[in-house]
Amino acid sequence: MIYKARDLAKRLECELVGDPDVSIGGIGSPGSPPGPGDLVVAFTPGAERAVAGKPVAAVLVEASQERPEGPRCYLVSRRGRVAFALLLQLFDPGRHVPRGLHPSAVVDPSAEIGEDAAIGPLSVVGPGAVIGARSRLLSQVTVGRGAVLGEDCLLYPGARIGEDVVLGRAVVVQANAVVGAEGFSYVSREPNAIELAKPMDGAARTQNGPVIRMPPLGTVVLEDEVEIGANTAIDRATLGATRIGARSKIDNLVQIGHNCQVGSDCLMSGQSGLSGSVTLGDRAVVGGKAGIADHRKVGTNAMIAAGTGLGNDVADNEIWIGYPAGRKDKKIEEWMSIARLPRMIRDILDLRKRLGALETALAGKDKEKA
Repeated sequence: MIYKARDLAKRLECELVGDPDVSIGGIGSPGSPPGPGDLVVAFTPGAERAVAGKPVAAVLVEASQERPEGPRCYLVSRRGRVAFALLLQLFDPGRHVPRGLHPSAVVDPSAEIGEDAAIGPLSVVGPGAVIGARSRLLSQVTVGRGAVLGEDCLLYPGARIGEDVVLGRAVVVQANAVVGAEGFSYVSREPNAIELAKPMDGAARTQNGPVIRMPPLGTVVLEDEVEIGANTAIDRATLGATRIGARSKIDNLVQIGHNCQVGSDCLMSGQSGLSGSVTLGDRAVVGGKAGIADHRKVGTNAMIAAGTGLGNDVADNEIWIGYPAGRKDKKIEEWMSIARLPRMIRDILDLRKRLGALETALAGKDKEKA
């Protein structure tokens, strides 16, 4: 993959300054010696100084940065991270899996395997499953009975796709993720300790007894271009479908409970979790280690900050933070008030002291008059 600077600038949506015929065949970073023909990525503040004076073929910088002396040409981006992402896509070799079935794969005769699909070593495809054209299953992938994978899907080693789960086009499931496990759904014959713990006195009013399992009869649907991170678990619905909307990206170690409805273009960071029946509107963002209680609704374009413990519904376009959660402006005001408490206490103690001295003085004057 060798590109002329002029062609690369066009692909990266950059302005080209300098020699348009420079050949670029790799990506370098400011902290390591660049190879011949490397494009050095230096759009972070101060990074351009690290390449100044070095024999670098080309440098990627943002329009707001100074351009270091030395490189033969510059690719100037309005938004460096976007250009960097496009650059990585150009040089990404992809995950090669030979087309067809590996000899150790186990594919049920009733399964339908699309054209140019790849089934890797020790993978299992169940009865009636459908694998779309050009989809790739790496090693030790399991696709359950009746599951449907669209075209151009990519499943990394150890991914588990449950029975009747549906994946759209170009879905990516990273290593050891589980899509379509049974949810945490049980009921007791009598009101249990959890139900009776709602009063504010902190007393446990009963003990939990045996519970009855509620087997899920629903499924999971991942719409087009959804990406699921490693070791993430998405539970199937009790009835209907747990659904992840198109182009949503779910990080590693995320838990999504049964019956959740995640909109399109949502982002969920690592170790965040949705309890059962949570709804996220389109383009909602959930930060790392944030947790959302069951049956809550988070609006379109809303943001839940990292570490937030959310027990409320959130309206469109709002930002909620903290534990317990609150709207960002009100929560910051609350934290500022708490930060003022030591000074307020000192002022109150000083006022008490002065008031005591004043009362003593007044009492002495009253005695003199008497």
